[in-house]
Amino acid sequence: MTFLTNEVFETLAIQQLAITDDTLSVDLSDGRTISVPLG
Repeated sequence: MTFLTNEVFETLAIQQLAITDDTLSVDLSDGRTISVPLG
């Protein structure tokens, strides 16, 4: 079995949190955005 490990750990912070009727979106300090559909 193969495992991928990341030896560099970076602390991420939430820059913005947005909730709409159908989506939860989080903007992270590293520039990524995570969006999750609700419902």
